[in-house]
Amino acid sequence: MMDIIGDKLADVFNPLFSVIYAWIVKPFLELKLFKTLIYGSSEDEDLVFNTFTPDEIEKIVKPGMDVIMILAVFLLLIAIVLAGMKMSSVAINPANRTYIIEFFKDFAIVAILLLNLPTLYSLIFGVNDAIISVFSVAHEDALMEMKETIEPGDDVLGQMIIQLCLLGLFIWGNFYYMMRKLTLVLFMILGPLMAVMLLIPQTKGITIGWLKEFIGTVFVQSVHACLYWVIALMSITESGLEAVILYIIFIPTAEALRSLLGMGGQMSNGLSKAGAMFGMSALAGMYGSVKGAIGDKSVAGALRGAANGIKDSAGR
Repeated sequence: MMDIIGDKLADVFNPLFSVIYAWIVKPFLELKLFKTLIYGSSEDEDLVFNTFTPDEIEKIVKPGMDVIMILAVFLLLIAIVLAGMKMSSVAINPANRTYIIEFFKDFAIVAILLLNLPTLYSLIFGVNDAIISVFSVAHEDALMEMKETIEPGDDVLGQMIIQLCLLGLFIWGNFYYMMRKLTLVLFMILGPLMAVMLLIPQTKGITIGWLKEFIGTVFVQSVHACLYWVIALMSITESGLEAVILYIIFIPTAEALRSLLGMGGQMSNGLSKAGAMFGMSALAGMYGSVKGAIGDKSVAGALRGAANGIKDSAGR
């Protein structure tokens, strides 16, 4: 009798779960898959450097660099004035001769950088693209894809949980690569100013840090491509659930590999941690609001609960 009731309930709820799943994932169907994000190839769009659309280069990066170039020229004049002051005091302080020699050497480097910044960008992105293309050719098929609907059956709830895990991972992937694109745009726009900072001894470290962060943020895509290819090979012999676990392991493993290779990318890490902190603060505030409303039965209590929730999150 119980088996008959269970079968009847399954016949009722399995289609319902399938419909609920379709409602949940429908707004996210336009998310890019890991394969598209990492390899930068898509049938719908032709990306520059496997990262940017042509409009982003023409309407954001180039105008932004033109504006920053004005500030860079102003800073260059300041550096020349400071060098002139040092040069005028060489008779009084012979040690300034070393400063002048270093200045002219750095000035030649800065002049080359300012005149060839687009070439430098193309060279760095070109090496990254060459590495990605090697793994892209070796790995033609996507590892897993998020389904639009799930078929009703005995395991419909398990399928729903697995697909929702994939949905969360795809959301993380799109967030990460959007954050990476924003970071690269900022680095490229600030390039002229960062190059000129090499002329001032107090700001040389900023230029070196900028270049390290820029290279690390670019080549993290190559690290992801290599790791994704290895996971694709491993998933051939694994079941669907184990492949999902491999996807979950992908995130911390990629960050560990980037740290092992000594790449930069601390700016991306900082933005990621900041996003997580704000997200946790919002959840804590919501929890405090609900708890306060239940305990005090008043709007003021709810507000106090929200404030306490955010303070507790910030304290942690």
